[in-house]
Amino acid sequence: MEKNKRKAFIIQREFCPSRGGDSRRIDELASFLKDNFDIKILTAFFSEIKSPMGNEIIRVKPNPYNFFSRWIFCFVIIFKFLKEKADIIYINAPFLEASIIVFFCKILKIKCLINMTLMGQDGPIDLLKRTKYPKFLAKIFLNILGKSDYILSLGSGLAKQGIEYGWKREKIILLGPAKDPNIYHPPLNLEEKIKLRKQYGFNEDDFLCIFVGYLIPRKGFYDLVSVWKEVAKEIKCAKLVIVGAKREGFEEWADDQIKKLDNSFKYLGALSREKVAEALRMSDLFLFPTYREGLGAVIIEAMMTGLPIITTNLEGSTADLIKDGKNGILIEAGDKVALKEAILKIYKDKILRENFAKNALKSSYEYHIENIKNKYMEIFSI
Repeated sequence: MEKNKRKAFIIQREFCPSRGGDSRRIDELASFLKDNFDIKILTAFFSEIKSPMGNEIIRVKPNPYNFFSRWIFCFVIIFKFLKEKADIIYINAPFLEASIIVFFCKILKIKCLINMTLMGQDGPIDLLKRTKYPKFLAKIFLNILGKSDYILSLGSGLAKQGIEYGWKREKIILLGPAKDPNIYHPPLNLEEKIKLRKQYGFNEDDFLCIFVGYLIPRKGFYDLVSVWKEVAKEIKCAKLVIVGAKREGFEEWADDQIKKLDNSFKYLGALSREKVAEALRMSDLFLFPTYREGLGAVIIEAMMTGLPIITTNLEGSTADLIKDGKNGILIEAGDKVALKEAILKIYKDKILRENFAKNALKSSYEYHIENIKNKYMEIFSI
């Protein structure tokens, strides 16, 4: 380690970047900070062993399966960063673990940052409605989290809830995920798009609609499956590309949904980010009928590859990214009729499709890795 590098630890309870999601975002964050910081990712022992981005992973026991093991897990984590003499702790763990770690960081005078996705897709107000803990205990945890040096929020909705709850406005920073334009970009030309289609078993004239995300109800996968047969009847060349992992506890449900589809789809499974980018580049339309998101990082990936977007109208989240009628179409969550009509509308109107794609690409520039990296560097260096 270079002597002038400050030591930073990222706490990510479950680190499984091969499945995408938050783990992949954390892996990308660590990768672009390690030129300036000595970065280590601390995670539970049940996590994946390797980082696709080559970051140093430290897995600790015990696995945080219940209330008591989660406390022990936190104390092991605290011991680790004390032993290493950490300068900065970035916490992306569930709010119980996060509050314990923040509490000790403040006692030990170690700079700490939290990411609001540690509460799932909830802000503090929603979390109080959903939590299984007694309300008074949940409020104690949340009040401790508010003592963090900085609170990072992917979307404006989460940031707004933090302010409404009573966290200091000046601590809350709106900061989206960083995406690499060398990976996520439009096809270089028509030949590349056709070549990718052949590689994945599709025809040149297919109308490819792509879904990327966990195959779970919250992502709107059931709604998509429900309308797809009708879409395929009206658009004979339509094909549905499905990319994403079957999340633990939902494997059987996901298999049942896939069985409902006819031969107008292809399930590609969980892919590396490079392969996800390829699947996006060969497609014509991105579908993401989700019910709840912190922001929707995968939407940004689709925008960067120049795809028109159909997603749900979630204020302070997906609606931060997609402006209805400009770079895509927003529908209400659960509205399957609107989902089908939006697909048909974009298919039938090539000019509209091209305008959406052009505007989506333009809207994605602020999430380019260099722009986000500079903001993180400023926060970590304060």
